[in-house]
Amino acid sequence: MTEQRSASLAMQEAVLKEQKERERLIRRERDQTYLTARQLLEAKAAFAIFDQIPDRNKSLVDAVILYREHLKLAQDSPYLEDCVNIFLARKQEAVENDHLSNETYKPLKKHLNPIVGHLNSSDVRLKIGDVTAKMLIRFFDSLDVSLRTRRNYITSANTFFNDASKPKDDHRFIDKNPMDGVYVHYQKSNGAKSLKTTSSQRKTPKILQLEESKRALKVAWEQRQYGFLGFAVCGLFLGMRPSEVFDLVKQSDYWERFVKLIPAQVAVPTHS
Repeated sequence: MTEQRSASLAMQEAVLKEQKERERLIRRERDQTYLTARQLLEAKAAFAIFDQIPDRNKSLVDAVILYREHLKLAQDSPYLEDCVNIFLARKQEAVENDHLSNETYKPLKKHLNPIVGHLNSSDVRLKIGDVTAKMLIRFFDSLDVSLRTRRNYITSANTFFNDASKPKDDHRFIDKNPMDGVYVHYQKSNGAKSLKTTSSQRKTPKILQLEESKRALKVAWEQRQYGFLGFAVCGLFLGMRPSEVFDLVKQSDYWERFVKLIPAQVAVPTHS
């Protein structure tokens, strides 16, 4: 009995001690003065945002540390203008080495330079790590162009920022593509209609039926003096892409632009 009574008293003492320590911590938290009123408001707002994250396994301190590292990366990142120039120089070199078509390079240059000019102010050059989706959205919305042209600007920007944030590239300029937020913004404003074209959304090549091919050849025959017949034959029967047929027009020699069609020599079988 004596041992049980001693154990009970010891447990009660431990419970009372734990309760007093809890009360002391509550009073200390209530009476603390090392945070300013503004810091307390910011902390309250930060916790409210942090509590919205489902299944979080880390603390608000971890989130602040991650954000600090993000700011450090943004401050240490190169200027946006320099990154665009490097990107375009690589693309131009690819064109010269026949690894990229000039038709693909030209829109990139046409669209990216105005973006840099818009984001850079007269006295401050923006770093690529400081570019946000909101900045890009403001630029795209400011364009007085058709919807299709705006989509082309968005596609070129996404190509550049994707290249600058390649996960497998140890020398990438940024860790996250700001265009992700741009696509989310326009997807919401367009009734959940995405600006991105997936492989399932791409149009399949159109195959002309016999009558359609006949009509196309008839038009080409009527305009044969302009070289259309040869181009039509290349597209219909040689399996050449439209861009490859168009490249034939770029020949420096005027006469070499046209595909020469020579009548076939029909061999007449001889009988011995």
